[in-house]
Amino acid sequence: FGIFIPDPMNTFILYSSATGKEMMSVQCLKDEEENNYYLCYTKKNFFKVQGGKVIESGINGFDEIPVKEYPNNADRLSDIEICITIFDSINNMQSSRMDSVDQFVQTLLLFKNCEVDEDAIQDLNEIGALQIKDTANSTKSEIKFLTAELNQEQSQVAKEDLYRNMLIVEGMPDRQQNTGGDTGQAVYLRNGWDFAESRAKLDEPFIIEAEKKIAQVVLNIIKKTSQDVNITVRDFDVKITRNSTDNMLVKAQALDYLIKNKIHPLIAITTCGLFGDPEKVWMMSQPYMESLYQEVDVEAQKQKAKDLLNNMAIDNNKKTEVSEE
Repeated sequence: FGIFIPDPMNTFILYSSATGKEMMSVQCLKDEEENNYYLCYTKKNFFKVQGGKVIESGINGFDEIPVKEYPNNADRLSDIEICITIFDSINNMQSSRMDSVDQFVQTLLLFKNCEVDEDAIQDLNEIGALQIKDTANSTKSEIKFLTAELNQEQSQVAKEDLYRNMLIVEGMPDRQQNTGGDTGQAVYLRNGWDFAESRAKLDEPFIIEAEKKIAQVVLNIIKKTSQDVNITVRDFDVKITRNSTDNMLVKAQALDYLIKNKIHPLIAITTCGLFGDPEKVWMMSQPYMESLYQEVDVEAQKQKAKDLLNNMAIDNNKKTEVSEE
């Protein structure tokens, strides 16, 4: 299947104000003559609108709205949008600092109580030195640059404070250098990598929901072309794979402990958090698992438990029938 990603600048979804369900998708497109038209899909029909009139319509063969929205979060805001004011402040501060440097380089030279002609200024630019005399009234002469430099140290402190606030709002880790004496897990927690992972997981349900919707469209197409496919979106799960190698030794030890304590390998692989797709890892590892660990006879274990309970009841002179369940 080739999945096309339309431009969100000219594509939108209409939702019901009462139920919040999708009602129609709308795409603003151009025909061969560069004329704009709207392509609209509902669950049952499609419409082509141009010049305020429906010029074409028909049955929607997808049995579903084929255009699906992938919201970034519940508020439908981009990751950049929530920090625009902080970014503007950082940009404004950096611009002011650069203006301060330019003003310092392009400072004015003040001649106080002394007379200097144009030729003397040119000599100053060429030679770099100037000889002057006090005025006739014996007022003390003075030559100096007019400078008002911005305090760069205080500006840097304010800029770093804005930057740290931006990282907190965005849920991004800090790039602090290790000062020594910290373990990998300590750095992972201190610098915000664990917080960034938690923030990323908050957006996963929106992506999973959208993936399920587009999967329904794909399944509708498959079922129309093949009658022997009896699967639904409930038969598979959506996995969002990220880097799971952090704290890898501890996770591997947890996996080893769980398997050695007779926990089902699939549960152990899922619980340890070492793999992005536990189901795939379990299916590929199943032959190797069976060669290392003896397969458990479930029925024999049930009968053994039943006999044990009956023997306990006999010992207490309370013989009872234990059901299969």
